[in-house]
Amino acid sequence: MLLDSPVEVKGRRFYDFDAPQFSAKKDYVYFQIAFAATSGAIARLTVATKQSIFVAAAVDFSVIPAGRYKDYFIAQQRRAKLGVGYYDWFYLLDSNGKEVGVIGGDQRDVYNFLDTYVGDPGSCRSWNGPAWMTCVNQLH
Repeated sequence: MLLDSPVEVKGRRFYDFDAPQFSAKKDYVYFQIAFAATSGAIARLTVATKQSIFVAAAVDFSVIPAGRYKDYFIAQQRRAKLGVGYYDWFYLLDSNGKEVGVIGGDQRDVYNFLDTYVGDPGSCRSWNGPAWMTCVNQLH
Protein backbone atom coordinates (compact mmCIF):
# COMPACT_ATOMS: atom_id res chain seq x y z
CA MET A 1 0.00 0.00 0.00
CA LEU A 2 1.34 3.43 -0.93
CA LEU A 3 0.07 5.26 2.18
CA ASP A 4 0.86 3.04 5.13
CA SER A 5 0.50 4.17 8.74
CA PRO A 6 2.23 5.90 10.29
CA VAL A 7 3.26 8.73 8.00
CA GLU A 8 5.95 11.04 9.37
CA VAL A 9 5.69 14.77 8.67
CA LYS A 10 7.84 17.41 10.38
CA GLY A 11 9.07 14.86 12.91
CA ARG A 12 5.55 13.86 13.97
CA ARG A 13 3.79 10.60 13.21
CA PHE A 14 0.28 10.57 11.77
CA TYR A 15 -1.83 7.43 11.70
CA ASP A 16 -4.84 8.84 9.86
CA PHE A 17 -4.86 10.59 6.51
CA ASP A 18 -7.69 11.66 4.26
CA ALA A 19 -8.47 12.72 0.69
CA PRO A 20 -5.46 11.18 -1.12
CA GLN A 21 -5.00 12.71 -4.58
CA PHE A 22 -2.33 12.13 -7.20
CA SER A 23 -0.43 14.84 -9.04
CA ALA A 24 -0.98 14.92 -12.81
CA LYS A 25 2.13 12.80 -13.51
CA LYS A 26 1.35 10.53 -10.54
CA ASP A 27 4.78 11.16 -9.02
CA TYR A 28 3.28 12.61 -5.82
CA VAL A 29 0.33 11.75 -3.61
CA TYR A 30 -1.15 14.63 -1.65
CA PHE A 31 -3.26 13.92 1.41
CA GLN A 32 -4.68 15.62 4.47
CA ILE A 33 -3.52 15.10 8.04
CA ALA A 34 -4.90 16.45 11.34
CA PHE A 35 -1.90 18.69 11.92
CA ALA A 36 -3.23 21.35 14.32
CA ALA A 37 -6.15 21.90 16.68
CA THR A 38 -7.95 24.34 14.38
CA SER A 39 -6.86 23.06 10.97
CA GLY A 40 -5.54 20.12 9.07
CA ALA A 41 -2.66 20.21 6.63
CA ILE A 42 -1.77 19.08 3.14
CA ALA A 43 1.14 16.65 3.06
CA ARG A 44 2.97 15.33 -0.01
CA LEU A 45 4.38 11.84 -0.41
CA THR A 46 6.93 11.30 -3.17
CA VAL A 47 5.94 7.99 -4.77
CA ALA A 48 9.50 6.94 -5.69
CA THR A 49 11.03 7.51 -2.24
CA LYS A 50 7.96 7.37 0.05
CA GLN A 51 9.22 10.54 1.77
CA SER A 52 6.52 12.84 3.16
CA ILE A 53 6.63 16.59 3.68
CA PHE A 54 4.31 19.31 4.98
CA VAL A 55 2.91 21.50 2.19
CA ALA A 56 0.40 23.91 3.78
CA ALA A 57 -2.28 24.26 6.42
CA ALA A 58 -5.74 23.48 5.02
CA VAL A 59 -9.21 22.63 6.25
CA ASP A 60 -9.88 21.02 2.86
CA PHE A 61 -8.10 20.90 -0.50
CA SER A 62 -8.10 19.61 -4.03
CA VAL A 63 -5.27 19.18 -6.52
CA ILE A 64 -6.17 20.93 -9.77
CA PRO A 65 -5.92 18.24 -12.47
CA ALA A 66 -5.78 20.35 -15.65
CA GLY A 67 -5.51 23.80 -17.14
CA ARG A 68 -3.33 26.81 -16.38
CA TYR A 69 -2.92 25.83 -12.70
CA LYS A 70 -2.45 22.08 -13.12
CA ASP A 71 -0.97 20.56 -9.93
CA TYR A 72 -1.70 23.69 -7.90
CA PHE A 73 -4.18 23.49 -5.02
CA ILE A 74 -7.53 24.92 -4.19
CA ALA A 75 -7.14 25.05 -0.42
CA GLN A 76 -9.67 26.10 2.15
CA GLN A 77 -7.69 27.69 4.95
CA ARG A 78 -8.79 28.80 8.39
CA ARG A 79 -7.42 32.24 9.19
CA ALA A 80 -7.88 34.40 12.25
CA LYS A 81 -9.87 37.61 11.98
CA LEU A 82 -8.46 40.81 13.43
CA GLY A 83 -11.32 40.64 15.91
CA VAL A 84 -12.68 37.46 17.44
CA GLY A 85 -13.07 34.31 15.38
CA TYR A 86 -11.93 32.76 12.13
CA TYR A 87 -12.92 32.62 8.49
CA ASP A 88 -12.46 29.70 6.07
CA TRP A 89 -11.80 31.10 2.60
CA PHE A 90 -10.47 29.37 -0.51
CA TYR A 91 -6.99 30.16 -1.84
CA LEU A 92 -4.93 29.13 -4.83
CA LEU A 93 -1.63 27.64 -3.66
CA ASP A 94 1.25 26.55 -5.86
CA SER A 95 2.58 22.97 -5.67
CA ASN A 96 4.86 23.95 -2.77
CA GLY A 97 2.04 25.49 -0.75
CA LYS A 98 2.83 29.16 -1.45
CA GLU A 99 -0.23 31.39 -1.77
CA VAL A 100 -0.83 32.62 -5.33
CA GLY A 101 -4.11 34.42 -4.63
CA VAL A 102 -7.56 34.45 -3.08
CA ILE A 103 -10.28 32.46 -4.82
CA GLY A 104 -13.12 33.51 -2.53
CA GLY A 105 -15.35 32.70 0.40
CA ASP A 106 -17.69 29.98 -0.87
CA GLN A 107 -18.32 27.17 -3.38
CA ARG A 108 -19.70 29.60 -5.95
CA ASP A 109 -16.33 31.39 -5.99
CA VAL A 110 -14.54 28.07 -6.47
CA TYR A 111 -16.80 27.16 -9.40
CA ASN A 112 -16.21 30.57 -11.01
CA PHE A 113 -12.46 29.99 -10.68
CA LEU A 114 -12.79 26.51 -12.21
CA ASP A 115 -14.90 27.84 -15.11
CA THR A 116 -12.19 30.40 -15.86
CA TYR A 117 -8.99 28.37 -15.43
CA VAL A 118 -9.78 24.64 -15.50
CA GLY A 119 -13.00 24.02 -17.39
CA ASP A 120 -16.66 23.40 -16.68
CA PRO A 121 -17.05 21.83 -13.22
CA GLY A 122 -20.17 20.10 -14.53
CA SER A 123 -21.62 17.64 -12.04
CA CYS A 124 -19.44 18.99 -9.21
CA ARG A 125 -21.92 21.86 -8.90
CA SER A 126 -24.52 19.44 -7.51
CA TRP A 127 -22.20 17.97 -4.85
CA ASN A 128 -22.84 18.97 -1.25
CA GLY A 129 -21.28 17.97 2.04
CA PRO A 130 -17.68 17.45 3.07
CA ALA A 131 -16.60 15.48 -0.02
CA TRP A 132 -17.51 18.12 -2.63
CA MET A 133 -13.89 19.11 -3.27
CA THR A 134 -13.07 15.51 -4.15
CA CYS A 135 -15.05 16.05 -7.34
CA VAL A 136 -12.72 18.91 -8.38
CA ASN A 137 -9.74 16.53 -8.60
CA GLN A 138 -11.72 14.35 -11.04
CA LEU A 139 -12.15 17.11 -13.65
CA HIS A 140 -10.28 16.86 -16.95
